Amino acid sequence: MTTTHSYNAKAIISRSPWFKSLPDTALAELTMAARIELMKAPSYLFEVGQPSDHVYCVLSGWIRASVVSAFGDEFALSDLKHESWIGEAGLFNDKPRLIDMQVKRDAWVLKIPRAVVLKVGEQHPSMYRDLSESQAENARGVYELFAGMVLYPLKARLAGRLLAMADILGEPHNLGVCIPQKMNQTDLARLCLGSRQRVNKILRDWDARDLVVNDGEFYVLRDLEKLAIEVDSTDN
Repeated sequence: MTTTHSYNAKAIISRSPWFKSLPDTALAELTMAARIELMKAPSYLFEVGQPSDHVYCVLSGWIRASVVSAFGDEFALSDLKHESWIGEAGLFNDKPRLIDMQVKRDAWVLKIPRAVVLKVGEQHPSMYRDLSESQAENARGVYELFAGMVLYPLKARLAGRLLAMADILGEPHNLGVCIPQKMNQTDLARLCLGSRQRVNKILRDWDARDLVVNDGEFYVLRDLEKLAIEVDSTDN
């Protein structure tokens, strides 16, 4: 990835679902305070226990939100899409973070100091209405994830995770859609709360059916429609 960028901070902020109702003067204030930085993997935007000092917008690369246990076990909540905004919890209170936000692949990130956003919110309370709507939509996705982890069999959970990653990170490949991140079967098992042995069995079945293959470096989804059918599977 290059160390220069051509992003337009004002345009990015204007497109934000958080700031869509703000007048031009408020958008200009946010833009003046904004900075665009290259974050290198495997650094963190923030980690569990840290205070909130910025809000962020993901412009490129791959950033993952995760929860981590006291024993070091990690569970991925989501992979952030292009122009996803994060850090909103810090606008409602100053409590420490409850999740890690790790750069999995070098990423350009726009950041705005929390104090500036709070000031704009005091002047324009409608910002919080828009922000709350965005929060509610994000929470819906987390609830769906948890429901899937609790109620769906492993095969369905794994298929859902791969499809979600392909939607956010996928790149065209001569065999289908590639997820351009090195992952072993243990990584996939952690994503869907399963054992590596059972994940291996599922992947061998999908490879034989030409649904998901490994090109030697990355996983490639060969048939998205058929893999989507696996999400509704009742077979473990």
